[in-house]
Amino acid sequence: MGKIDLDEAEKAELLALGKEYAARSKKIREAWRKALPPNVSRAECNTADRKELEAEVKRRYGEILEKYKALRAEQERDQ
Repeated sequence: MGKIDLDEAEKAELLALGKEYAARSKKIREAWRKALPPNVSRAECNTADRKELEAEVKRRYGEILEKYKALRAEQERDQ
C-alpha cells in the first residue's frame, strides 16, 4: 500500500460528515419549527428524527476514527 496522508484524508472525511450533519439537522429543525404553535418561542428540538440523526453521526464518527486507526497501524507495519 502506498503511503497516503492519513491526517488530511481523515480530516476531510470528518469535515464531510459534519457538513452532512449540519444540513440534515437544519432540515429537521425547520420542519419541526413549522409544526410548533405560533406562541412558542423557545423549545428544544428533540424529535425522533433528530435523535436518530445524532446516533447515526456518533456511529459514523466512531467508524471513521477506527478506520484511520487501522490504516495508521497498517502503514506502521509496512514501514
